[in-house]
Amino acid sequence: MVWEDVPARRRRVALQSRDLDLFRHLARFGVEVSTRIAYEFFPARDLTACQRRLKALTEGGYLVRGRPQLSRGSVPCIYRLTRAGFGRGSSTKTKTARPSSPSSASGRAVWAAERSRWSTTSGPAAR
Repeated sequence: MVWEDVPARRRRVALQSRDLDLFRHLARFGVEVSTRIAYEFFPARDLTACQRRLKALTEGGYLVRGRPQLSRGSVPCIYRLTRAGFGRGSSTKTKTARPSSPSSASGRAVWAAERSRWSTTSGPAAR
């Protein structure tokens, strides 16, 4: 698995309620493939619309895209939250046990646990 770097210069993205729902989903489950994201969050749209939105959120610094390395064939890209995405997803009112802000002491502990859980030796750690 190769995780792409978070862009140094972030693209400005106007977040939609669907984006915040996606951030909460990724905060809960860690990672998700693009086809499942399209199925869950883009029910009336095609995969191309989902991919464009995921690209914008990735360029905005909210998501990181991973590409599985295969000798043959292809598989969907895998997405996970960055620190910015984690903060936006957990700062909205939800019924989760997660802290309301990653800048708090408990939020930093949760972020460190999530980062160590999803970081790999073949790519950069979550930012």
